[in-house]
Amino acid sequence: MKMSLTILGIAVIVSAVMPEAIAQEPPTADSLLERAMTFDADGDGMLNRAELAKFIEELAARRPGDRRRRSGSAGRNMRSAAGSNSAETVKIGEKAPDWSGVVGVDDAKHGLADYSNAKAIALVFTCNHCPVAKAYEDRLVDLQKAYEKKDVQVVAVNVSNLPADRLDKMKERAKEKGFNFPYLYDSTQKIGRDYGARKTPEVYLLDQDRKLAYHGAIDDSMDATKVDVHHLRNSIDAVLAGKKPAKSEVQAMGCGIRYE
Repeated sequence: MKMSLTILGIAVIVSAVMPEAIAQEPPTADSLLERAMTFDADGDGMLNRAELAKFIEELAARRPGDRRRRSGSAGRNMRSAAGSNSAETVKIGEKAPDWSGVVGVDDAKHGLADYSNAKAIALVFTCNHCPVAKAYEDRLVDLQKAYEKKDVQVVAVNVSNLPADRLDKMKERAKEKGFNFPYLYDSTQKIGRDYGARKTPEVYLLDQDRKLAYHGAIDDSMDATKVDVHHLRNSIDAVLAGKKPAKSEVQAMGCGIRYE
């Protein structure tokens, strides 16, 4: 029997019957919804039986006094979201993996070397279907506008092969939202594996030497009106000033990337 529950319904149930599982963080609606969304592989706003089981396992592992179990469970969930063929993520200070020949919504082929004049590159793994990724689209447009004259380039990459994420749909989305940055489609998923990307959205900020300066979340809330810390903007400002970001890694929150 197929069973699915809405993410909102799951958040309500969890807050009522498993309060001890979320004792490590305030049991806000935002925190529960964002956590549940990371297990919604197809972005339909529902969790099926397998996805729900993984979500509950992750929550249960967060009970106070059970750090070993929490750590092990988190690792399993990250591997599950990324798939068994994903690589370890690039480490801070390492040279970013090169890539080329990746088609964009402009039908041109793009490569990392195409942006050699940029003082920093914000490489963002995203997609069409994920509600978290959608929530950040306007912020990415605003980011490119704000930093374009400072020679910072946003590059969005989609490695999902779900029907809603294929190139024809990407073109529609880019036009609808007025993307002012390259939106690329890597159907081979090689870029995602090379960088170790696991979520959408997930950002890799590369400095002028194309070394990884910051990795993770764009900011601290899916809701743009509730953002307190602009992780990516702060990191860009630090890189442009020749400094290291105050926080070089912040866990990304979003939908898991499904590798084939």
